[in-house]
Amino acid sequence: KKWWKDAADPFQCLAACIDLTDAYKLDDPTEHLSYLPVHQVRLNLWRGTCI
Repeated sequence: KKWWKDAADPFQCLAACIDLTDAYKLDDPTEHLSYLPVHQVRLNLWRGTCI
């Protein structure tokens, strides 16, 4: 079944599922090195602005 096709970004979802599967195959999943990009928002709370 291809349930991941219903995600907002299907191929990003599929990539995350594959990456997670690879991590769980290890004896210690925390040792998995992922190359998936992660979007980060930097908040500047001191100035009250969001960058």
